[in-house]
Amino acid sequence: MNGFSVIDCQNGFIIGPNNDALGSVVIKDIVDVNVYKAVANRVYTSGVNALHMFSRISSSDWFDCKWTTIASLPANATEFKLCRDKETRTYSNGTIQLIDVVLEESRECWFNIIAPLNRKEICISCPFVSLNSTTSYLKISGIKEYVVSPPVLGKTYVSDGNKQIGVRARLNQRDWFVCNWVSV
Repeated sequence: MNGFSVIDCQNGFIIGPNNDALGSVVIKDIVDVNVYKAVANRVYTSGVNALHMFSRISSSDWFDCKWTTIASLPANATEFKLCRDKETRTYSNGTIQLIDVVLEESRECWFNIIAPLNRKEICISCPFVSLNSTTSYLKISGIKEYVVSPPVLGKTYVSDGNKQIGVRARLNQRDWFVCNWVSV
């Protein structure tokens, strides 16, 4: 089955006695960037066909994570979620926005838009971007303007010769964005 893995760490984490800073649960090969301490009750999605977890815990620590493999998006999907979906290769157009409406803690993720074989370039614009923290960002790479952060509202950016655009963001509470693309 073509699909991707999802890990959902429920019931919270107890990391180290008295929340000792030495304890950690690290999840690798996911669409989130730099997850050195997993956040409780957050769903993480694989960026490759595997998830890797590493932990440093003592005998009094615990964590509870469940995982499953779910099918890839249907062929007619046009709405994608940052921090859930990793890329699109077959869709000529679509929308990308954040998976969570309200974030309890900051989240940094990536998404790639790859033009289908019969298309030459990708055009992307973001009609809505609201970044409310000094640590928040939304970057679009692989475009003729080099890297844009944040994108100008409503401006259309065109992919460079690679036929691939990258969207990467670190978002905090009350941050939100919507970007639309079309392959031509």
